[in-house]
Order: sequence, then structure tokens, then C-alpha cells
Amino acid sequence: MAHDLAAGEVALPAMLQTRVRDRRRDWREATTRRLRASDAAALAAAALGAHLLVGAPDAAGQTSARMEVAVPAAAYWAVVCAFPVAWWFMLGLWGARDARKVGAGRREGKRIVLASTYLLGAVSVASYAWGWDVAHAYVLAVWPLGFALLCATRLAQRRRLAALRAAGSAVCRVVLLGGSAEVAHLRHCLSSPPHSGYLPVAGMLPFGAGSLTPPTAGEHAAGSHATGSHAAAPTPGAAPPGLPLFRTGGGIEDVLGLAAERRADAVAVTGGSGLDPGALRELGWRLAERHIDLIMAPALVDVAGPRIHVEPLAGLPLIHVGAPRLEGGQALAKRVFDVVASGVGLVVFAPLMLLAAVLVRLENQGGAVFRQQRVGRAGEPFTMLKLRSMVADAEGLLPHLLMFDDGNGVLFKMRRDPRVTRVGAWIRRYSIDELPQLWNVFVGDMSLVGPRPHLVAETGRYGGHVHRRHLVKPGITGLWQVSGRSRLSWEESVRLDLYYVENWSLLQDVSILLRTVRVVLTRDGAY
Repeated sequence: MAHDLAAGEVALPAMLQTRVRDRRRDWREATTRRLRASDAAALAAAALGAHLLVGAPDAAGQTSARMEVAVPAAAYWAVVCAFPVAWWFMLGLWGARDARKVGAGRREGKRIVLASTYLLGAVSVASYAWGWDVAHAYVLAVWPLGFALLCATRLAQRRRLAALRAAGSAVCRVVLLGGSAEVAHLRHCLSSPPHSGYLPVAGMLPFGAGSLTPPTAGEHAAGSHATGSHAAAPTPGAAPPGLPLFRTGGGIEDVLGLAAERRADAVAVTGGSGLDPGALRELGWRLAERHIDLIMAPALVDVAGPRIHVEPLAGLPLIHVGAPRLEGGQALAKRVFDVVASGVGLVVFAPLMLLAAVLVRLENQGGAVFRQQRVGRAGEPFTMLKLRSMVADAEGLLPHLLMFDDGNGVLFKMRRDPRVTRVGAWIRRYSIDELPQLWNVFVGDMSLVGPRPHLVAETGRYGGHVHRRHLVKPGITGLWQVSGRSRLSWEESVRLDLYYVENWSLLQDVSILLRTVRVVLTRDGAY
């Protein structure tokens, strides 16, 4: 078996491999220690703040002047001391300090929310059931304060971890095992999310599996940066830069040897590995002896967690993938949310829209509101509203500008479109031109969140599966807008749209709306 080490890496003697692996795992232990300390500091600060808000027991030692119900001093101080301590332990029990979850966004936040909410619920039920004299005013003050401080400290820790990963440290080194196409796809998935925490360091293929698909120019650059290698372009049958290719028979000893050689923290097994169930089980045991994680990567793409359910059967974990829910109670909840939010938005943003409309009308001939036919749910056309950001005859000038297209091959885009007016550039920069679409949402043509509506001519260039984006109403914002907007390729835009269609949830809509605010204010990807 050939071993091609990336530049700057050397093979280590067997006696040193465990020590090196342990040092590489130190970042996880250090992260957990920092989380324990920051959680303790946040909860202690919350306890002090809530105490100052509520007030200490009076001179008689019976109650605080700001408490509605008399609470003995002993009970008050017991709650002041015990509540943050119990909260700290609950965070540990719920895995909120698991280094694998830190920096994972919603997964990390979900564990914090669950631990905090269950603690508050347990205290409330216990105080009612056993008639405890609990300082309710203090509890109601410390919970939101503590939760806010926990979120703030976790955000700081997440940013620190992201900076470390961007510099190439605090990552999990992964060996990929499987068929050529499967390994290439898994490598792309692990490497593409920024600061994902996974660094593919090698790929192992069984005999006759072919070679890995050569990476794109962007992947080439990313792989070279991650490993410190500046290798030349791959030749047929050779490893892509940044991920050495190892042709073996796929035996367990080969995998263990490669993992040790590459100083891996985990081995990820995907399709085409050539390992039967017994060999895979033995591989897991052997890796566990060496404190190396085993990751199973099934051939499921763009399926969100809520649709996945694992059911063990005779020792075999069966993965059930639920069908996307596009109607019924969830659809009704989405519609109610759209009506309420768009109605409030129309009232709140009416002065801004009026000011922008006046400026548009003063600068340019033609109406301030631009109406255009777009394709909505089930392929039905509707009239979409926008504030005019271009000259009056913009559509007539389009054929003369097609040669300057900066778009993704299907949708026309220009970074410096000469048809855009000065006021139009300003309202586009902050997406003010999209605000009239709140009316489209209110009347039911659109949703606040969904795939962006395209022109009829553009939908004619769709591939067959792309039309699935019409299963839901188009949106003012969506995953495309919070993931790069105009910088995205057509394939990536379609993937995000279909992911949204397949995995819609009201919680995800709220998350996208909050992320949209940040994207609009920073003008990320807008032109």
C-alpha cells in the first residue's frame, strides 16, 4: 500500500501515534473546560443580577420588598444558590457542553433551550406539588437573564472555535472509506460548510473502484490550504490535491494502518467500501481500541434531521426517511404566520416604502411600483410587485446586455447593470425594493420564506426535477438569500431551494427571517 503524505507531514513511529492523537484531541477537552467555566460565570452573573433586581429579604428576614408573596429568608437564599448550580449540571446532563456540538448552531442551541426549559418546568412542578416556598420572582428574573448570558457566551465560544478552524486547528481529521464517487461526494460535503470542523486527510478505495473525481478549482484551493500541500494538478488515476488516494483491498488492517499514518481522529465509511457487516463491526471495535471514531455516512443528501428516524431491528439500525409535509396543519400554520407577519410589516414599513416610492418617481419616468409576471406555486403565474429600481424601458434594453451576463447561466444578473438608477441602487442594496411583496404575501400569492419566484422564460430552461420548487409558494427570502444570494451557482441555488421544499418547518422559516436581517444589513451577495 502506497502512502503519500501531504507536504509538511511525516510518518510517526507506532509508539508515538497514540500520544499525537491524544494531543490532537486536546482541543475537545480544552473546549469543554472553557464551556464549563463560561457557563458557570454566566449563571453566577445571572444569579447576582436577579438578586439585585428582586432584592434581599427585609430586616425581619421574612421577605423582599419587591416580592409579592412572603418568602422566608432561608428559602430565598437556598433558591439563589441552588438554582444556578442545578442549571449548570442540567447543561452537562443534556450534552450542551459536548465538543462535537459546539459551533453546530441549532443543535447546540436546542440543547441549551431544552436543559434550561426542563429545569424551569421541574422547579415549577415541584414547588406546586410539594408546596415549597420558592422565590418565584427571583426564578422568573434569573431564567431569562441566565439564558441570555448563556447564549452570549456560547456565541463568543463559537466565534473563537471558528477562528481556530479557519487557521487549520481544532478539527477532526477524517479518513474516507468507500467507492470513488461516494468518497468524492463525502469529501465535498465535509469540506464545503465553512468551519465544519472536519478535515478529510485521505481516501481509501477498494480494488477496482476507480479514481476520485478531480476537484474543482475552488476545491483544489481549499484542499491545498487545509493540508499545506501545493501539489500539481492530478493525473488520471492519481489522488486529488489535498486528499491522497490509497488503492487497497479495503481490509481492516489497511484501514487501521492508513488511519495511524494520517493521524486520523475518525474514519468515515460511505457506500462502496466493500466491507461486509461483520468486517464493519470488527472495524468499529478495532478503531474504538485506538480511540478513533467510526462515522457512518449513508447515501442520503439534503434530508433534514426531523425527517430522519432510526429504528433498531435485530441489531440493525434502520433509517426511516419521512415524506415531506407540504399541506395540512403545518401549511395552515405557515399561512397564518404569513398573514400576521406581512400585515404587521405593511404597517411598519409603510413610511419607508412611501419615501422610497417618492424618490423613485422624482428620479425616473414611469410608475414607482413595477409589476412583473412570475411563476408561483404549482406553476401558476401571478403579478409580483417591486419598487422600480431600473429605467422605464429596462426590459426592452435586456437583449443588448445578454453578452455581459454575470449570472449563473439560467438567471440573468449583472454586477453593474447600466439600467439601474441611483435611487434604484440604494433601495436594492438594502432590499427595500422587495418590500411591496409583503402585499403579495398578504393576499396569498407568495410566502415570507420560500424559493425565489422566477420569470416564465426562466422556468422554461429548468431541468425536470427543478420544477419541484413549485410545490410551495415562492418567498420574499429563502435559503438562497442567506447563503450567498447572487454569488451562488445555478446548481447550488436549486439544491437550496429543493432542500427547503423537502424539509420545510415553521421554525426554519423563523430562523431564515432572522438570518435575512443580518444579510440585508451587511449587503452580503447583493447586486
